Order: sequence, then structure tokens, then C-alpha cells
Amino acid sequence: MIDKMIADNIMCCPRQTREQLSKFDIEHGVGRGIELFNNEWKRVEFSIDSEDVVIKGEYIINPNDTGARKKVAIICHGQTAERISDCKYGAILYDLGYNLVFFDERYHGASTGDYCTLGWKENLDIKKVISFAKSVFGDDMFFGMHGESMGAASELILLD
Repeated sequence: MIDKMIADNIMCCPRQTREQLSKFDIEHGVGRGIELFNNEWKRVEFSIDSEDVVIKGEYIINPNDTGARKKVAIICHGQTAERISDCKYGAILYDLGYNLVFFDERYHGASTGDYCTLGWKENLDIKKVISFAKSVFGDDMFFGMHGESMGAASELILLD
């Protein structure tokens, strides 16, 4: 019984709202990305089927990326968060000329899913996001990934 309670609290953890995440970043001095996200960046929404869930996200084309080989940053949020929390990193990478790909990991934000798997299935979702990004920015895109907490763990599992 205790094991099930622990698993439920980890895998079906309470999720933070976009408003809570935005407020936290603004209060802690990293809200510039939130402002860019809400007011300046031209965002294109996408939806990807990945195994048993639908991954929702958006990409942002950086007009300063004029190279033939597009630079793309795929950013993965942590457990309990959603894509808005990626903006603090996105602002830095955007300034460096990268196009951005933000998405809600399974069970978080607008994506579907009954629970979080702490990277077990999330890494497969990231693989689908990379394939999608290649369809938008080209197979030869130069891309990097950035992850926070569970997002970083999911990326590392993918690289294994």
C-alpha cells in the first residue's frame, strides 16, 4: 500500500499551472523569456502522436538564423512544470540565434497522459520531437538539447 502511495505521488504528482510557473520566474528575475513568449515571439503550435499520448508544443523561428543549416534548441522542462518554464533558457538561446522548440512532456501542460514516467517514456517522446523538428528545420539542422531536472534525465536516457 505504501509503495503504491509513493508511486502515485511521484508518477501522478501535482502539476503547476502556467500562471504559477510564470509568476515564479518573474519573481526570481528570469521573466524576460516569459515576456518574449507572450508578446514578441511568433509561435507555431504543433501536436505529435507518441505511443499512447499526444505531445503538444510550439516552435519559434528566429529571424536572425540566416544560415543554410538551421540552429535549433529543443528544451525539455522538469517534472510538475510545462513548456512556459523553458522560456528562461529559450531567451538566452534565441539571443544566440537559435530557433526554439518547446513542448509539454507527457502528463504535463497540454499534452496527454495518465502519469509521468520520469524519463522512461519521455525520452521516446523527445525522439519524436527531434524527428518533427527535422521536418520543420531540415534533416541537416544543427541542434542542441537543454533539459531541466526530469527533462535533462530524459535527454540523457535518450542518448544512452
